[in-house]
Amino acid sequence: PAFQMTSVSFPWFQIMETEYYAPMADALSSTGLKSEATIVMRAAGYVPFMTQFSHVDSVGLTDNYLSGRKPISLIEREQYIWSKHPDIYIGPELPASAGATDCASEPLINSEYVQHILLHDNGTNLQLATLHIYKNTTQQERCEALHARMRELRENWDLVGRLSMPLPATKGEKIFAFVRRASPHHEQLTKALKTLVSSRLRGES
Repeated sequence: PAFQMTSVSFPWFQIMETEYYAPMADALSSTGLKSEATIVMRAAGYVPFMTQFSHVDSVGLTDNYLSGRKPISLIEREQYIWSKHPDIYIGPELPASAGATDCASEPLINSEYVQHILLHDNGTNLQLATLHIYKNTTQQERCEALHARMRELRENWDLVGRLSMPLPATKGEKIFAFVRRASPHHEQLTKALKTLVSSRLRGES
């Protein structure tokens, strides 16, 4: 299989490849869209390579603008990502609550999941670790950037469901699949992603 040498050295990746990345790549490849579709996800390797989808790397490893070479704000990062009009988003955030316009008006901000998974920096939080290139951001800045993404998901995306990840990077983290409502490939991509979402997990928050 792809990345076999890596998986020998790191059993974590072998498990993730077999149970998470490969099924996702197979499902999305079945659409035949290749570079016509764009995916946003923080893993820059297996899925974009195998599907040949265009990829917006939200971590910045393969994107010069998001790499940190030129200083940008967290909000500028969000604006850049969504300006690419991606078709799929894979990530740990949930859509914002109806009517919420910022962190202060968002009831989900006080939930255990947001406070202890999305905003708590315990040294192993991959989502927050990617923010090191933005230097000394405050908790409030991180919260507002998170909520900007949550509002984007509420206003422009359909939640397909929660994906089953065998070994989440952060304990307790959940990964959700979204398809942009205005995507010309909405039906195809939703159908493909639904094969990855079990009935037990579909729509779970």
